[in-house]
Amino acid sequence: MKKNILVFGYINFSKLEIIYWNKLSKLLKDKGFELYVFGNNKIKESVDFNAFQFFERAEDEIEINYKKFNFDSYDISRYIERENVWYGNKNIEKKILGIKIKIVKYKKLLDELNPCVTILGNGEHANELIIKDILFNKKIPFFYFERGCLPNTWHFDFEGITANTKIAKTNINELKIQELSSENYNLYRLYYLSIKKTWWDQPKNETLSIRSKLNIPQEKKIILFLNQLDNDTSNFLYSPLYKNNIDAFNWLTNKISKHHNNYHVIVKKHPWYNDDNEQFLECLSKNNLEGSWVEDINIFDCIKQSDYVCSVNSTANFESLIYEKPVLQLGKSLLSNKNICYEVNSLNDDFIISEWLNKESLQERIVLFGKFMDFMINKELSFFINEKVDFNYLDHNMLFDLILKNVKYTFGYYPNEYIKLTASPKISIQNSNSLLNIKKTKIYKELKKIYFKLFS
Repeated sequence: MKKNILVFGYINFSKLEIIYWNKLSKLLKDKGFELYVFGNNKIKESVDFNAFQFFERAEDEIEINYKKFNFDSYDISRYIERENVWYGNKNIEKKILGIKIKIVKYKKLLDELNPCVTILGNGEHANELIIKDILFNKKIPFFYFERGCLPNTWHFDFEGITANTKIAKTNINELKIQELSSENYNLYRLYYLSIKKTWWDQPKNETLSIRSKLNIPQEKKIILFLNQLDNDTSNFLYSPLYKNNIDAFNWLTNKISKHHNNYHVIVKKHPWYNDDNEQFLECLSKNNLEGSWVEDINIFDCIKQSDYVCSVNSTANFESLIYEKPVLQLGKSLLSNKNICYEVNSLNDDFIISEWLNKESLQERIVLFGKFMDFMINKELSFFINEKVDFNYLDHNMLFDLILKNVKYTFGYYPNEYIKLTASPKISIQNSNSLLNIKKTKIYKELKKIYFKLFS
């Protein structure tokens, strides 16, 4: 038997991420723990942890025999509702079937692994809602992780992700960061500006003049609006004022049009946005504003060459502040209640638009942002960069410490029965000296029988 740690989340298994989980696994093994990481992508190389791929969508699950399973304690309608938010309202019968399969599989997985602690990515998909309900019933401790506000970072929290984290719900005065320096952030800023990396792949174009490309006159100020996905957690949970991204953009352009018409609004397409851009262009036309829909220019040029930046709550707000731009935030995020962004808290907040366009107290906001990010880098973010850098940062050791402080010491088995239920194959290659190599041997089976005789 092993003391198992479960990580379940939207992990791409990039090279840097694999290095992160490998290093964490080594530390955990030294303490007698076994690490299981479930991600939404396949992994093709040998790793030192147990790596699995899960099906994101319920309708993609492969049918299994679940007739004897009792679903009475599970709110299937709640899971279906969340599945519809993420993936649309089609194929309801397939979704219901898939949700039932997920419940059976995850119940079997957690019964077998019986993890000491679970770390859930995002926490707001149907997958995680099901797992959370099972964890609550089994009294297994868990906490959350999500892509951090800076590239190549994880952010761990015990209350939720992004706008639902403890740090997001804490105002700037309670953090007492005013007395902090920005020394480490300033070093990070130099690093960030030199590498030009962000969370999503960008067009590989050379640096260009956006004004020349889009024929924007010099007298026009450029406003950058960062398009986001309506089915992203940040939008459907943490954008209380707007129905969707186009609704937010319509409100913004309406407010801007009431000021002097000396702006060109660039809408930067999110790399995963697949809907029509016509609605955005119609908003510009309706409000008599000049503007452009942009998808072939990288975000770094867009931010650097803009005079103002706005989004509902994109992590690119942080990157815009690194470029020292005035940022208008229409929703909720880690930056809420920090006096850093120009924050819209009501649909009648006309004054905040004026403050933003006039760049009121911008320098004070930038200074405060530096102190806040110094705090985030020193205490909150776990980096998975793998190179020598000048700034100090937390890495996999941060998660290792969190795990050790929150484990409930339990013992579990390798999830053989779970694997039988799923068409998603086991995809890690175990170390030759791993005890798990004997999991299917006669010795292992005999030990298992003895254990059950003694303790069941």
